[in-house]
Amino acid sequence: MKSVATRNSKKPASPMRILLIWTLVSGLLFGVAEFAEPLDDLLLAIRNKAREHNASGQVVVVGIDNLAQQEVGDWPWKADRYARMIENLGNAGARRIFFDFPINGLKNDPGAPRLIEALKSHSGKVYLSAAFSNDDSTGKRIPLIPPHEARRYSHLVNTNVWINGYNIVWSARYANRVGDLVVPSIASVLSGARGGIDEEFPIDYSIAIGSLPYISASEIVRGDAVVSRVRGRDVIIGTNANGIGNRYSVPGHGPSASVFVAALAAETLLAGAPGTYGWWVPFLLALAVTAMMMRVSRTPLVLGMLVLLPSCALGLPLLLESYGHYTQIMPATVLMLGSMGHLAWRLHRQRFDERGMVNEVSGHPNLNALRAEGVETQDGVTSVNEV
Repeated sequence: MKSVATRNSKKPASPMRILLIWTLVSGLLFGVAEFAEPLDDLLLAIRNKAREHNASGQVVVVGIDNLAQQEVGDWPWKADRYARMIENLGNAGARRIFFDFPINGLKNDPGAPRLIEALKSHSGKVYLSAAFSNDDSTGKRIPLIPPHEARRYSHLVNTNVWINGYNIVWSARYANRVGDLVVPSIASVLSGARGGIDEEFPIDYSIAIGSLPYISASEIVRGDAVVSRVRGRDVIIGTNANGIGNRYSVPGHGPSASVFVAALAAETLLAGAPGTYGWWVPFLLALAVTAMMMRVSRTPLVLGMLVLLPSCALGLPLLLESYGHYTQIMPATVLMLGSMGHLAWRLHRQRFDERGMVNEVSGHPNLNALRAEGVETQDGVTSVNEV
């Protein structure tokens, strides 16, 4: 009977295994604490540029721009100017007319009767802004709602937006509560897509802002021939001059007036309400793939996965967004990068160990290979005890 001496000892957790655990924890923190949101936004902006396309042409932007202020006067205008725009747009065949800003001060405006008459003449086609402002001292919302006389012949739309720390409006809402009223957004009404109060949807900034049909408000006030440009289309009127109204950073374009953000939000819903998925969906998928990679020992398969993972991380979101599905991928990317580093190091160590277990002259296993099998050796001879 032969007894072979073997060495059994518990191996401490390897530094690479610890690194893999910390990678998993880091990916979770990136998702839960939203550490990677700026990077996710940057990647989304790059993907938007990659799939840039033109607007449908259904939404026409009418801007109260520098030219309009020179010809008509400084904004805000009196009610009779807005009445003239409604009359001329309605007579030109505009399908619906939306105002992206509240029309204030109608009670003391001598032109208010003409505006009411214009709304009555085009009853049901005009949508006035009903928004709210936040009182910094009390934190309460102050509703800005048109008077009853104006609401009698028009509809209401909400024009509030929420910006991030970089002055970007990444998402819009289907509806908001203004005072006691639930008011749908311009995008929701224009597209016919409905959602809950405060429910958000991502704005598709891959739509080229320059492809939106644009007309200066000065042309509308003058009554220039714009029939072919507005007939059968929806018109959004907003400010577009330096120093007036709200301006936001549009990814891939730069600072733009709020009316363009409203138009892009409407174009987004016209193409179909986008779906949003939490960061955990791609994270769980990456975790499943990573677990599978850890169990694979064949080098070609591991190398194939190392190539496949970054390709999916970049290409899959681009494909999904083309069909209106949005998600955040940075937490999953952190996990994949860490697991890829672990696998690359494992392959390196495996090849290094294999080279160290073969006699370079004979090509046969050397002493290191015997020791790896648990066989005690002494002076190049295997130690065997006869019983």
